[in-house]
Amino acid sequence: MDAKELEKVLADHKEWLLDNTKGKRAYLRRAYLSGADLRRADLSRADLSRADLSGADLSRADLSGADLSRADLSGADLRRADLSGADLSGAKGILSIYPIGSRGDMLVSVIHKDSVMVKTGCFWDTLDNFKKAVKETHGRSDTALEYAACIKLIEVWAEGKQDE
Repeated sequence: MDAKELEKVLADHKEWLLDNTKGKRAYLRRAYLSGADLRRADLSRADLSRADLSGADLSRADLSGADLSRADLSGADLRRADLSGADLSGAKGILSIYPIGSRGDMLVSVIHKDSVMVKTGCFWDTLDNFKKAVKETHGRSDTALEYAACIKLIEVWAEGKQDE
């Protein structure tokens, strides 16, 4: 899919979101979008199942309610992306844990370039910085213990991914 085709799909999808009798829902199932610039794209409720989104820039994208099942999100930039209600089952290159923390947010971990990145709420940074933020914010609370278990899971998951 070239950039013009993608622009058309996104425009039709935006129109469909405003009035589902107009436009057309984005069906990007199995689409090759590796490295695509989808910053701020409204892909809420879009079908991106099995899409290759590896290395895509999805920062600030609205992916709420999107079907991302079995999509490849390896190395995707998810800074400030809205993943609420998204189906991430079987997605490659990503570990999602939901609900987590005091607000019951979704925690997403992605192997991004040379580091493991963590996203939860508006936080998007390395796993090491996430550890520091948890300690500073939650001290020794139950929430801190919950996050500590998730951190251990992420470390084991990321180590396994390096062996692949």
